[in-house]
Amino acid sequence: MPLALALLALAQTSWKTYTLPPGFTVQLPNKPVAQKVPDQPAGSKYWLVNRPDGAFLVVYAPVEDANNPSATTDQLLAAAVLGYVEEDTLLSQRDVLHQGWPAIEFTSRDAEGIRSWSRVVIAKGRMYQVVTTTEQKSGAMAGDKRFLDSLRLPTSVGKGPLTTPGPQFRSYTLPENGVTVSMPGTPKADETPLPNNPLGLKMRRHAAVYGNRAFLAATVEVPEEMAEQATEERIPALLEKLNEEVASGFQAKVGKSRVYQLQGQTALSTDFSFGKGQMAGRVDSIFHKGRMVMFVTAVPTALRAAPEVASFFKSVSLGAK
Repeated sequence: MPLALALLALAQTSWKTYTLPPGFTVQLPNKPVAQKVPDQPAGSKYWLVNRPDGAFLVVYAPVEDANNPSATTDQLLAAAVLGYVEEDTLLSQRDVLHQGWPAIEFTSRDAEGIRSWSRVVIAKGRMYQVVTTTEQKSGAMAGDKRFLDSLRLPTSVGKGPLTTPGPQFRSYTLPENGVTVSMPGTPKADETPLPNNPLGLKMRRHAAVYGNRAFLAATVEVPEEMAEQATEERIPALLEKLNEEVASGFQAKVGKSRVYQLQGQTALSTDFSFGKGQMAGRVDSIFHKGRMVMFVTAVPTALRAAPEVASFFKSVSLGAK
């Protein structure tokens, strides 16, 4: 049968709702077949439905992390993405809500061109994952969205407490200089040496991590003689050096830089990549009140231009001069 006719036949197939243990349901064009997958956590369950040029996969598993028993839901969702994608290319990722519970939806492509579209939901210590795979270059086939949207959690789970997906950003003030920036949650502060700096300069970091995304604001106290050298003409070169030192802490490949004005002050933005190109970073820095101040993001490359990244940098306010 030609592929087009096979796809049409699949689209016209009478879909049914199937109940899978421990009581959640999904809609599928055929009865899901339980799979035996070696070396998986106790209690994990897998079901598969093959289709022309692809498959539907359903996964249920406890989400206890033996290596990190205090892991938060966003960390568990990020681990689910990493565990599925591994060496594949992450094409897209977005936070979603599923019946009021935190969830993440992502697409990926493996080395052979197989594309996957997945949604992962975590509710009451359990993970529910639905995945479609296809060899189609478009990355979508008949029934994909219907399948993902059909997932219904067990009635015993009930409706989740959330009304908004993803990280909740709030304004945070750097106590060193009064600069404000929006960050997810409450940042953790520490002090660490500036990477690869022979002067032994230290930076005061304020870092917030949500899943596989990190946001950081930091201040570097500089010697008075260095501050005096920070003339308008020399600032871009000094900031470029600073940005390169920050990127080196990620063992990154440094990309393009650009000079811009941040509330009347010269700033420099530098892109970098790391993790075999799977992660993207950006560091923006300025001289402000005799200190070097920087703002950094590190996210999957697929999220380099995500609205939350742009909003983070746009939210910076230097306050009163």
